[in-house]
Amino acid sequence: MGPAADAGVENRARWSRASRLAPVWAWALVVLAVGTFARADDEAAPVEVVRSEERRLEEELPVTGTVTSERVAALSPRVSGLVTVVHVDAGSRVEEGQVLLELDDELARLALERARASAEESEARLGESERLREEAITLLRRRTIAQTEADARQAASRIASAEARRLEVEVREQEERVERHTLTAPFDGVVSRRLADPGEWVETGTPVFELVEVDRVRLDVRVPQERFAEIGLDTPVSIRLDSHPAVDIPARVAAKVPVADSDARTFLVRIAVDDRPAFMTPGISGRALFRLRRDEPVVVVPRDAVIRTVHGSNTVWLVAENGAARRAASREVRLGRASGDLVEVLEGLPAGVPVVVRGNEALQEGRAVRIVDGSATEADASRKRTGTES
Repeated sequence: MGPAADAGVENRARWSRASRLAPVWAWALVVLAVGTFARADDEAAPVEVVRSEERRLEEELPVTGTVTSERVAALSPRVSGLVTVVHVDAGSRVEEGQVLLELDDELARLALERARASAEESEARLGESERLREEAITLLRRRTIAQTEADARQAASRIASAEARRLEVEVREQEERVERHTLTAPFDGVVSRRLADPGEWVETGTPVFELVEVDRVRLDVRVPQERFAEIGLDTPVSIRLDSHPAVDIPARVAAKVPVADSDARTFLVRIAVDDRPAFMTPGISGRALFRLRRDEPVVVVPRDAVIRTVHGSNTVWLVAENGAARRAASREVRLGRASGDLVEVLEGLPAGVPVVVRGNEALQEGRAVRIVDGSATEADASRKRTGTES
């Protein structure tokens, strides 16, 4: 055999030895990996726990609604007439008594002048009749006038007095007619709509402006029929507006309207605000947050303790102790209402049980756990005081 043949034999010998050693190294790697995973499974998982407890749960019930004004008026003139001047427009802020619109009042003013002239004429006649009556009284004492004449003058005086009063009332009536040709604001507010222009003929009862009071507003909400009875005038409530969702506005229940919307099965509740912020204006949306307090205590746990399973059920992880060992144990629970960070447990969990609130996402049944906050159980505190827990 030559050198080439010798080299081939040597190479085949090397491959044979490598093939015999390969399974040994692969098995060693598998054993090392399994040992690593086994140690990871046996290692205690760090968790934070709190105890389930009984308390009177305060539920926060959010209900959406709209900010409305306490006073909204569709203003119309008190007499029919031709619009001559419009003093305000939509968006104008007005004060009570401010003139908003004027109608053509020429005929009404002429009628007023005529009534005033008649009243002056009547006053003159009344003065003359009073003089004749006084004269008749004097002459009657002197027996120089007949009793019949004295009585006639007395009657004429009374008639003139009544006529003067009638014409005085007519003057006031005509003054009122003239005044009614101007439309004034009945309260402070903002003009939200303008519906008339100069040159238009408007009738009595036809709206020409819509006036909204913006300083006194409220939030009107519709409460579901099953929750309406739980809300009283003393129920704590606050408001959060969609335009400023981070601002809590103190409020109070002003009124409950016990008439249901037959279509939606809801009841109207009006929420008043005593100190209105500037950004709370009619028309914007918001939420009333009612804080409903239960009379009977219930078992509650933090929201973080509850895990929703793929099957739709809710579970919590407990810390079961057996001597010094602590193991994770799952418990299926039925939940009720929530309040802030707490949730009511209707079934499946008593009070006083330590439940996991941190580190519960990857727990398995029977997994060893290690409490890292040290505040969940009395045993933790005891071991810390005595130094038995590292």
